[in-house]
Amino acid sequence: MQTLRTLFVEDRLEDVELIRIIVACEGIELLSTVVMDISDFEAQLQNEWDIILCDFTLVGSNAFDYLKMARSKAIDIPFVVISGSIGEELAVECIKAGATDCILKHNLKRLVQVIRRAIEQQHAIRERKAVEQKLKEAETRFSRAFLLSPVATSISLLTEGTFLDVNEAWLVMFGYTREEVIGKKSTDLGIWADPTQRLRVVKDLFKFGKIKDVEGRFRHKDGGFGVGLCSAETMELGGQACAISLFHDITERKAREDALKLSESRFRQAFKHAAAGIALTNLDGSFISINSTYCKILGYTEEEILDPSFRPRTHPADIEPQRMLMEDLLHHSHRGFVIEKRYYNKTGEIVWVRNSVSLNVGENGEPLHIIRLLEDITERKRGEQTIREQAALLDKTQDAILVTQLDHRLYFVNKGAERLYGWDKSEMLGKKLSGLVFKDPKVYEEALAITKKQGEWIGTLDQVNRSGKEISVESRWTLVRDESGQPASILSINTDVTEKKRVEAQYFRAQRLESLGTLASGIAHDLNNVLSPILMSIGLLKEDAAYATNLRILETIELSALRGADMVKQVLSFARGVEGKRLLIEPGDLIRDVLRILRDTFPKSIALRTKISGRAWSCRGDTTQLHQVLLNLCVNARDAMPGGGTLTMSAENLTIDDQYASIPSHAKPGNYLLLTVSDTGVGIPPALKERIFEPFFTTKEQGKGTGLGLATVQTIVMSHGGFVTVYSEPGQGTVFRIHLPAQSNPGSDTKQNLEAEFFRGAGETILVVDDEASILNITQRTLEAFGYQVLVANDGTEALAIFAEQGNKIAVVLTDMMMPFLDGPSTIQILRKMKPKLNIIATSGLSQQFNFGQETEEGVTRFLSKPYTSQILLKTLHEILHPSPT
Repeated sequence: MQTLRTLFVEDRLEDVELIRIIVACEGIELLSTVVMDISDFEAQLQNEWDIILCDFTLVGSNAFDYLKMARSKAIDIPFVVISGSIGEELAVECIKAGATDCILKHNLKRLVQVIRRAIEQQHAIRERKAVEQKLKEAETRFSRAFLLSPVATSISLLTEGTFLDVNEAWLVMFGYTREEVIGKKSTDLGIWADPTQRLRVVKDLFKFGKIKDVEGRFRHKDGGFGVGLCSAETMELGGQACAISLFHDITERKAREDALKLSESRFRQAFKHAAAGIALTNLDGSFISINSTYCKILGYTEEEILDPSFRPRTHPADIEPQRMLMEDLLHHSHRGFVIEKRYYNKTGEIVWVRNSVSLNVGENGEPLHIIRLLEDITERKRGEQTIREQAALLDKTQDAILVTQLDHRLYFVNKGAERLYGWDKSEMLGKKLSGLVFKDPKVYEEALAITKKQGEWIGTLDQVNRSGKEISVESRWTLVRDESGQPASILSINTDVTEKKRVEAQYFRAQRLESLGTLASGIAHDLNNVLSPILMSIGLLKEDAAYATNLRILETIELSALRGADMVKQVLSFARGVEGKRLLIEPGDLIRDVLRILRDTFPKSIALRTKISGRAWSCRGDTTQLHQVLLNLCVNARDAMPGGGTLTMSAENLTIDDQYASIPSHAKPGNYLLLTVSDTGVGIPPALKERIFEPFFTTKEQGKGTGLGLATVQTIVMSHGGFVTVYSEPGQGTVFRIHLPAQSNPGSDTKQNLEAEFFRGAGETILVVDDEASILNITQRTLEAFGYQVLVANDGTEALAIFAEQGNKIAVVLTDMMMPFLDGPSTIQILRKMKPKLNIIATSGLSQQFNFGQETEEGVTRFLSKPYTSQILLKTLHEILHPSPT
């Protein structure tokens, strides 16, 4: 039986008993207390009750008075009014005043239902309040822990970096007030010294959900820098993706560690490679350790000096001053001294030195060893004299003369240096030479190390001037010492030999090409002499009936010989610059001829694929030359896939419009036959793409490539009125596209037909993502010209930031698949999480590397192969934004 603590407000006890009996019959026991006036009622409200049952009509008052009293005490106990004759209007007034229900005494059976319903509501309210109270207490504990934590902590939006809250430790660490931080982005405040590191942190948080102890440099409000360890974890707050980040300031610790490492490194380097002589001796003067310079100054070998009986011979006049200084040193009068004195070297000659002596003591202050630093003052003075003589000629010479301090900064340049490098003297002074004119700082460091060690360096350097143009100089470096014999600066004299090297290279290249042509002509002549008898003999053999059974073999030999003769003609054509015979060529026959050769010669680990359009246009050209183009490209593809892969040759029609033609600068709009050779090999590094068509340029090993293959390809294609484009990514393969003017006319007015097929937009917003500025520019201009709104991003990270702000109005995202920082597949994955039904068009020049058939897995709506025409792009957008009903 359910037990309820009940407060009765009733002046008729028999009614109370009746109610208890009726309710008990329904399984509810009322543990009741009865009050008959409002003062007793007010006193009982301090106790805990499950329900209040109140008669409407009481002596001197009614239920409204008691109800008002209960609700004024903010008590939410169910309050049921019971009356024998209350009307409907009074019942409604009671409910409005806060009563749970009104019951007539002649219908007390309904009271059980009311009591149960009221108790259920009361339990629900109490449970909700308990949960709210626990949540409030948890929030209070978290807030206190967050604000009072000694660790610098912040809460910010994950994508934008906007600060939602920071604790006091964070404000102290970075030097801001709360008003200066809340609502601002970390990029606005410049918290990260290296903004790219923040991008990497955000990327890792998107990918892994948390990071731990990422070291980075941060910037204080006052502009100073520090070093910190950042740990962060993603969280959802108010329906938004946020990050809670903890920062530990390790600036002082890093400074101590760096100082210790630097001190140890400096000592080792100073002792081993110092231009000055360094020796560690016992207190009695016997040597423990010495460097090579010390031996060189005194003229003795290391074994001779390390002999326990060895003592350097001091000039008689310098013996007593040094003895007195040593006596003071050993008795702790001071920790070191410097004396200029004379030694006799091994040959008996006097050497002036600057001798710096210091005492090494133990933890208790007891003397342990003596450190001696020896510098040859005589050599220093000779160097100073040399510098003074050179100074008079500095501004008269045409060579570039520069003097750098040991911190690598320039403090003198002459007029010749201004002419050579293009900077004014005021722009060069104070700058580091390594970052100003050297493309590779390692070259500078190597030359500097030799100069410091040997006193001079001579060689040829590749440098750059102010405009970024590469120049070559013959350079001579000299180490200059100060009056105390310490290395002070480096004197560099540079002679410009750029034009000289260019002329020499052109001369040698011309000689090689001339020799190649002469050699090719001679070989071609001899090969023709070999092939001619073969061809004539085959004709005779065909007439001989005895060989009729071998007719197919003879035809094969004849075809091969004829092909060899054509190749000989091609060698002569290339060597002499003679045009071959131009015929109408079917692309399918061209590719199939090459494919037969590849199947017989290429390794089985390379899969050969062809894709030939059934209505591919013809072109006019030299068959042998175009065979050579495809074979050269296929051989390069084979070499790029040493472990095997897929080589694909294709032929298709292509009408080039202004957008397509703007990408390769020498292309012209029109109809083209497009021949494509693609592989899945190692790809071409970006730094080499600009040089692959240079004659004799090759990355292959000695004896495995001449560097003429791609140069020949470009020469042949351009002679046919076409052009070559290449698209490659390291590790993703390479695609060469050969564009040859088509001979078939696909329509009476191609331009009009194309214009008719262009689809205009209706103001939709397109987000274009590509790391190539030229592609971004032309795509934006094209889409805007045809009625679209365009947003552009240089990489995936920037695209996500733009989408986070304006994603509600972006209809389609057009993204490249190969980008730095955050590539296409990763960008698409994140965009799908932000907006699952977003339309995404992926683009790439390496379509064979991506399987876009599984659109639901990749999150890609459509795929376009680069380069694409305006017609194709606009048609694709129209089909996505306005799909045909199925």
